[in-house]
Amino acid sequence: MGTDLAELDAAETADAHRNSDAARDTYAVSRTLSLIVLVIGLVLALRLGLLAARRIVTSLGRVKAVCDALAANDLVAAFRV
Repeated sequence: MGTDLAELDAAETADAHRNSDAARDTYAVSRTLSLIVLVIGLVLALRLGLLAARRIVTSLGRVKAVCDALAANDLVAAFRV
């Protein structure tokens, strides 16, 4: 009976080690995937933000040009959307 308990204990310990290793591997893969998705998201958000800022600055530049023309008494200056 003592050897049966020792075998059972050894089997349970080996199974616990396998489960622990599998959990550690799963954690590492999940962490890496999460970091990759985070970096891709940050890059996309930055690019979209820069694109939006560039469009806003371009539009404001055209409005400024029209305002400068109006200030110089050019009353036919127009801003096209």
